[in-house]
Amino acid sequence: MGAVPNVRGTGQALYPFTRARGYSTDLAQFVNGTEQRFKTRAGLTTLKLPYSSLVAGDASNLEIFVDSAKGMFDPTQSITLTDSLGNTATYDNLALDQDTIVATENDATLYDSQLTLHQTQNYNSPPPSVTATFPVFDSGVSAQRPHQQIRRFLTAKVDQPVGVRYSWAWYGEGLVEFPDGALEAWQLTLLLSDTNLVTLETFFRGMEGRMWPFTFIDPDSQTSYSNCRFGQDTLEISHQGVNNNQVVVSIVQYQVNS
Repeated sequence: MGAVPNVRGTGQALYPFTRARGYSTDLAQFVNGTEQRFKTRAGLTTLKLPYSSLVAGDASNLEIFVDSAKGMFDPTQSITLTDSLGNTATYDNLALDQDTIVATENDATLYDSQLTLHQTQNYNSPPPSVTATFPVFDSGVSAQRPHQQIRRFLTAKVDQPVGVRYSWAWYGEGLVEFPDGALEAWQLTLLLSDTNLVTLETFFRGMEGRMWPFTFIDPDSQTSYSNCRFGQDTLEISHQGVNNNQVVVSIVQYQVNS
């Protein structure tokens, strides 16, 4: 077992870097907007760690790390990350996603390099218990501008060579156990402090990606929409700097019949 080496005498990662937590949900969607979902594994973490302007010793330590792991061979690596709140998380059972290590000398004795790793197993991380409503952050809102609201219809159509279209609307036409109108979706681009990131990530872990339903309150109309889920199994977090994080979140409404 090895650990990602420290660089610049401060830690194992440098800003900016990307961390993602990914689940795997089997999803069956039906023509009336209903769904069946099945969880296939626990959440696993991936890391993209770019390093810039390293001194020769730090660049050499990264090379030694890749050498000791024999590239992608050894899935027992680890890294420990600490946020500005003092929260510490250790990610173990990591494997490199590279069989090569490149050091680019951009200035005299200063080097750029990169490590990419993913977690191969994660047995000791049960989902937290959370309220099934998308969280409100400490600013009092659950979304920021710009955000997208998306209305989804479903149409069956046949376009004739002469230009005539024959079409059938599955939604909004009064069909029994079909949606009465469009189903909603949203895409949120969030700039989050470390405190708010903990709030969002805890909720995402509780929902286990796309697996579990929750209620979302539209940020414009304040209408409450039940039967929503995440539109993604992976929460990718761009750690831009200290207490500065960016996340894009997709939310999808689906049909539930009595």
